[in-house]
Amino acid sequence: MSDNQGLSDARVRRWRTACLYLGHRWEVVFFLAVYLLLVFQVFFFVVDIKSLSYLRWAVAVFASFESFVVHDLAYVSLVAILLPVLYLLLCPGRPPWARKYLDVIGVYVVFRTAIQLVGLNLLVFDSVTPRFLLVAQLLFSCPIRS
Repeated sequence: MSDNQGLSDARVRRWRTACLYLGHRWEVVFFLAVYLLLVFQVFFFVVDIKSLSYLRWAVAVFASFESFVVHDLAYVSLVAILLPVLYLLLCPGRPPWARKYLDVIGVYVVFRTAIQLVGLNLLVFDSVTPRFLLVAQLLFSCPIRS
C-alpha cells in the first residue's frame, strides 16, 4: 500500500512541476504550436497546389506567395523564430529580450493568420474552381428564416 502511495505522490509532484514549468512559459508554448501549425498548413498547401494547373487571378498570386514562403522564407523563419522560441522554452531563466521578442512574434502570427484567412476566402470563393460551385450550391440551398 505504501509503495502505491509513494508512486502516486511522485507522479503528483512531477505533474505539478511540469505544470509550474509550463505555466511560466505558456506564451512560448503557444507561439511554438501556432508556428508549427502555420508551417504545416503552408507546406501541405504548396504540396497540394502543384497538382492544380488551372489557377487564375488572385488564387495564383496567393499560391505563388505561399510557394515563396515555403521555398525561400522558411530558412529565415526557422532561424529567426523557431530556434529562439525553443531556446526560450528550454532555458532556465527568462532573458531580458524575451518580452519584446514575444511581442514581435505575436505581430508576426497575427499578420500570417490574416494572410491565411484572406487566402482561404480566395480559395473558397474562386469562381473558376469546383469549390466555388459547391459553396454556391450550399449557400443557395440553405433555408432562410424570415
